[in-house]
Amino acid sequence: GDMVSTSINVTVNTGTPLELSTPLTGKLLFNQFGPAGTGGMDLDTGDGTGSADASAEIRDMGNVSSGDQTWLKMIRGVAANGCTLRLVDTSHPEWPTNFNNVQYKEEVVSAFTNGLNASPSPVVNIGDVFAAYSTTTGRYYLFVVSNIVETTTDNDDHYVLDIKY
Repeated sequence: GDMVSTSINVTVNTGTPLELSTPLTGKLLFNQFGPAGTGGMDLDTGDGTGSADASAEIRDMGNVSSGDQTWLKMIRGVAANGCTLRLVDTSHPEWPTNFNNVQYKEEVVSAFTNGLNASPSPVVNIGDVFAAYSTTTGRYYLFVVSNIVETTTDNDDHYVLDIKY
């Protein structure tokens, strides 16, 4: 008899799609000791805000002190706005290999749940992935540090972030 070969493609939905179909990319979080109104970030839009602004989910920790202009390169969730920050444990078995592969809200929740306390964070490095949860917005956020720009003549130091939720 004749052999007939057929193939079918099966798409398995393993969760709830992220709210953002495209991540927010190239968003800047500035040194808290830098220009006024730029030491925080609204993770919903990626806009820079003041570090104590009502819309800020995360903020930079600034310099060692006003006398020592060494940038700490540390961030934290804005607790007053109901936001908790965690460093994603990229070695955890549930982590889907990298930031770009995250497609579902459940993956972001898992990254947060299995993350390490970051209030404040350890020194931030390029490639670090963070998860945040805000009781104010009810959202879980995921962001990766795609670049860090350090300046020596001013406090325009900043992180470049890509954000998903």
